Amino acid sequence: MSVLVPLITTLHCRVQTQCDCCFLYWHRAVFPIYLDDVYENAVDAARLHYMFSALRDCVPAMMHARHLDSYEILLDCYEKEIMEILNEHLLDKLCKEIEKDLRLSVHTHLKLDDRNPFKVGMKDLALFFSLNPIRFFNRFIDIRAYVTHYLDKTFYNLTTVALHDWATYSEMRNLATQRYGLVMTEAHLPSQTLEQGLDVLEIMRNIHIFVSRYLYNLNNQIFIERTSNNKHLNTINIRHIANSIRTHGTGIMNTTYPFERAEKFNRGIRKLGITPEGQSYLDQFRQLISQIGNAMGYVRMIRSGGLHCSSNAIRFVPDLEDIVNFEELVKEEGLAEETVKAARHLDSVLSDHTRNSAEGTEYFKMLVDVFAPEFRRPKNIHLRNFYIIVPPLTLNFVEHSISCKEKLNKKNKIGAAFTDDGFAMGVAYILKLLDQYQEFDSLHWFQSVREKYLKEIRAVAKQQNVQSASQDEKLLQTMNLTQKRLDVYLQEFELLYFSLSSARIFFRADKTAAEENQEKKEKEGQ
Repeated sequence: MSVLVPLITTLHCRVQTQCDCCFLYWHRAVFPIYLDDVYENAVDAARLHYMFSALRDCVPAMMHARHLDSYEILLDCYEKEIMEILNEHLLDKLCKEIEKDLRLSVHTHLKLDDRNPFKVGMKDLALFFSLNPIRFFNRFIDIRAYVTHYLDKTFYNLTTVALHDWATYSEMRNLATQRYGLVMTEAHLPSQTLEQGLDVLEIMRNIHIFVSRYLYNLNNQIFIERTSNNKHLNTINIRHIANSIRTHGTGIMNTTYPFERAEKFNRGIRKLGITPEGQSYLDQFRQLISQIGNAMGYVRMIRSGGLHCSSNAIRFVPDLEDIVNFEELVKEEGLAEETVKAARHLDSVLSDHTRNSAEGTEYFKMLVDVFAPEFRRPKNIHLRNFYIIVPPLTLNFVEHSISCKEKLNKKNKIGAAFTDDGFAMGVAYILKLLDQYQEFDSLHWFQSVREKYLKEIRAVAKQQNVQSASQDEKLLQTMNLTQKRLDVYLQEFELLYFSLSSARIFFRADKTAAEENQEKKEKEGQ
């Protein structure tokens, strides 16, 4: 018993002596190797607490240092050295590995790397984020907070450089939360996409420049740059408009007209003079109508882009016909005033999106109602025969369109283009403003064109059959080229007819206010 008592009284001192790890100060080279091993074998991550407790044992011995004026200098150097090793061999490697894992997971469709765990192995890095903060000197080392800050900073900086990648980094943030439990900060930057294109507000400020530099495609609802000094042409479609709206908000959304007569008009008008660029007055008139049509096409695209944006925003609402009033529900539960205010904002947003997604195509009717009275005023009486000039205009347009398409296959592509449906939109709009649809239809212009070209094609085919017997190769080649040329012209006229018929549908839905007033006056006169 007498031997046991001093043994028990000195037990604490003996344990402290045996467990003193101050020798680690002289074996600091082991610490980087230890961290590398912990990183490779994440299951031992919890032992980091014990290692830093052991490193803490070096402090009392350093406090007795005599070779420096103050031991605090030695402690600062020691702390700095340990933290640099920790950052280099664990924290920074962990940050880069987590970022790499998130990127590869988001871009799995690209098959950038072999991620088969049976071949390359797999570490459960999430174990590091379940650790409590590690105390070392007067600081706490929070691995979760360190990695989260690194990812937040990296994703924010990269998003500011390329705003169109916002969706990718947003997905990576969500994945970091699901896979590693990292609660990340939202960037709150304007969201854009890789196909952001020109900005809606910028286009509206320079609409006169836009309609002159871009060509419209009616069926695909896309604008294509006319010419460019670069090796590519810019395009604008519905997705671009929707992305721009999402960035700025929804507050911005059977007699004939002989073919020969039109052809004669088209040639004769050149006698009036041409511009330095070689354009006749009819060419300039055609360009003006195309620019008006481009403006109409842009209005249509804005509306379609708004619908696209609204439908994407409201797709999570289960029933648009039965949307509950969140403000009333919150008030019934007696929740805080901040919650009531938030519910009121939510109701306002849902109401706005519902209204935007339910609106029809009244915008074309509004454009007609606004400009029709001005076009039909007595001072514009010269426009009453506008429909007469449409046939020569279509012939001029077809020749221009064929010329532009042929340049696509040439080395010098200046002036090349494959679409310009703004002309069809412009003709349809102006005919509607002047109420001349019936007058133009009475010309049976496209029917006359079709008959003319079919007649010439049949005549060339008949001559080919006659000449095939004589086997005159040069004459046959000439006839083949002639037939091919006639086929191209007929096809272009057919395409223009289809585009014009489609464009007229946009303006044919309802009567304009001017037409209603005219009918009212006629009834009063009777």
